[in-house]
Amino acid sequence: MFRLDFFRANSIQDALTIIQKIGHGEYSVQSFIASVSALADNPKNFSRTIFIMILMGLLYIIDPFVDKIIKGRILLPKPYMKYAVYSFMVASIILFGFFGEVSFIYFQF
Repeated sequence: MFRLDFFRANSIQDALTIIQKIGHGEYSVQSFIASVSALADNPKNFSRTIFIMILMGLLYIIDPFVDKIIKGRILLPKPYMKYAVYSFMVASIILFGFFGEVSFIYFQF
C-alpha cells in the first residue's frame, strides 16, 4: 500500500505526509451524511447507494454463518439445505456477476 504513495508522490516529504495523515479525519454522523449526500446527488444514485449499503450490511451479517456452513461447523438439519445454500450462491454469481470484457489497467512508472 505504501509503495504507491512513494512512487506517486512528488517528493519523499510528500509521501511521508500522506502516510502520516492516513486514518486521520472527521468521523461523525454529520460527515457521514455529507459524504453520502455528496456521493448521491440525484435520487437515482441515492437509492442505488442505499441499496448497496443494505446489501453490504447483509453480507457482513450473513458471511460468518455461510462460512461455518461451508466448513461444516454448522450442521443443517436437512442435507438438501446445504445444497440450497450452494445453489443460491451460484445463482447470485450468475445473476449479479459481470462476465463482459474488462480492459486491464496497469501502472506504468
